[in-house]
Amino acid sequence: MNPFQYAILPFKRYFEFSGRSSRSELWWFFLLTTLSGFLLQMISVATFDPWSYSSYRFIDVIILLWTLFTFIPQISVQVRRLHDLNRTGLWLLLFYGLYLIGVMISLFGVFLAGMGEFGGFGLMLVLCLVILIGTPIWQIVWYCLSPVDQDNRFGPNPLLMHGSIPATPAPVAAPTPQAPASSAPASSQDTSSSSVNDRLVGLNKLFEDGLIDEKEFKNKKKKLLDEL
Repeated sequence: MNPFQYAILPFKRYFEFSGRSSRSELWWFFLLTTLSGFLLQMISVATFDPWSYSSYRFIDVIILLWTLFTFIPQISVQVRRLHDLNRTGLWLLLFYGLYLIGVMISLFGVFLAGMGEFGGFGLMLVLCLVILIGTPIWQIVWYCLSPVDQDNRFGPNPLLMHGSIPATPAPVAAPTPQAPASSAPASSQDTSSSSVNDRLVGLNKLFEDGLIDEKEFKNKKKKLLDEL
């Protein structure tokens, strides 16, 4: 898949909170939404008229609709990225809970400053900065990690599911020279068994390297065993 396909994939999986998402899907989608949001804000600033008495503008409506439209896929793709790391999506609730706590601490700090408690305000400010800076760093580090297992409790590797890693067919063993006419039939059978065994070894290596998924591995293995 190319970057554009990755960027729009979360829109196709809009309400899909199960399964897994790769790093490419999450980061290309975030890049798309960030750049589009920045572009809309630039248009809003460029078209701002301080002498206008209108309570709202068309570009502001577009920004609001775009924000609402991208909110759910932003949540779902993060949940699937956590699944890709074999972690439950409940971690996302913790992240947003920390953001809320940080905002509440900052408001409480402003209240203390208004009451003249500048010592308490300083403490609240430090706690707020630790939470609101540390939490996104925590998220970014996790979202940059690669999955440990090809398959986990949330499903198969998303790179295999979306065709980012091509499934390579099992290698075909080179034809063995035909045995002399005087050879016994058992010798021909032994040669055939050896060829199938070699191909099974190669097939198992492809599966361990993540080049084919479990379903394809089982189907190819069954066909090879039927040749014995």
